[in-house]
Amino acid sequence: MRTVCEAIWRQLGPLVKTEPSEDVWKSSTSKIQVLWHFPNCLASISVKHVSVQCPISGGSLYFNDKEFHSTVLLALVDAEYKFLAVDVDSYGKNSDGNVFSKSMIGKKLETGTLNVPPNTPLVENAVPMTYVIVGDEVFPLKTYLLRPYSKHHQGGDKSKKIYNCRLSRAQRVVENVFGILTSHWRVFRGLLEVQPETVDKVVLAYCCLHNMLCKECNPPDEIELLCPRTSGPQNLQQLKRNTPREDVRDYYKDYFNLPVGSLPWQLAIVHLGRLHSP
Repeated sequence: MRTVCEAIWRQLGPLVKTEPSEDVWKSSTSKIQVLWHFPNCLASISVKHVSVQCPISGGSLYFNDKEFHSTVLLALVDAEYKFLAVDVDSYGKNSDGNVFSKSMIGKKLETGTLNVPPNTPLVENAVPMTYVIVGDEVFPLKTYLLRPYSKHHQGGDKSKKIYNCRLSRAQRVVENVFGILTSHWRVFRGLLEVQPETVDKVVLAYCCLHNMLCKECNPPDEIELLCPRTSGPQNLQQLKRNTPREDVRDYYKDYFNLPVGSLPWQLAIVHLGRLHSP
């Protein structure tokens, strides 16, 4: 198995970018804007615990809070259900947020060395905004990483509920990819009875195969038609101009609640008490 997986990674590894270029990020951002209506969004992020047998001399390092041994797949996914970047060498014992901060992906985002494009306004004539990745509540809030408002901070604030709805809509793409991965490849449905170094190669190989199948099924890449950034002077003065980490989230919250960034269905979804959109 290990030899086969090494060969797959050697041949198909370029399909999973270990360090996406600026052009790859721009292409991903355009597609997320067109398909999921979330501007300046590079990718959706989440983690998947891959069940493994207790490693030799592994102790409790691989024993996670769900009470099974695992190694962790951290993934950035684009709008078309393809892996953009992956990291597979973390112990199951680590919290999901800790997995991110210790990963090469997290470290490069923190230091600004992952080829992320320069800041760009969400709408014409507005202040340039940082590009972001969207995650769920297990991830830390950063200027480049958005998470939902917690129930405590959300309260009865309708604008925050709308923000959570829009963020969930973009972020759930990565959860769908993990579901596709499990449904296509039986190896992810049970216990992997190999040692950690082989598990990493197995997971990487299947990420490559997943991207290969996505590439064959998808039409030619023609979505360079980034949705026009609408100007709306009457709205822009309501958007905040400073962007420390909390304010980036607040800025998006304001944007999604103004005519320039709202969607026709979002208020009805919040009234129905559903987080997910059509």
